[in-house]
Amino acid sequence: VFMVKNILTNEIFVNKRVTAKTKEELKEIAKEVKLMSKIDSPHVIKLIEYYFDSDNSILNEVNLNIIMEYAGGGDLYSLIQKNLKNK
Repeated sequence: VFMVKNILTNEIFVNKRVTAKTKEELKEIAKEVKLMSKIDSPHVIKLIEYYFDSDNSILNEVNLNIIMEYAGGGDLYSLIQKNLKNK
């Protein structure tokens, strides 16, 4: 997972790269991304776009790049742990 910037709008996003090594993995990942693209909730990180690349074509691997909203406060697990320590 790494941060990316839209050079036209200067917006910051997150790129999560997932590698599929088999056709079955690719199907499962594609199904999950399709579901994520339908979710529209203020409580869920929004999927902006996704695309495939096959830089690893020699290894028969396909990368799926998932571009999502950037949420600057860290991950949910860390936030929960922090709140538990403060109680």
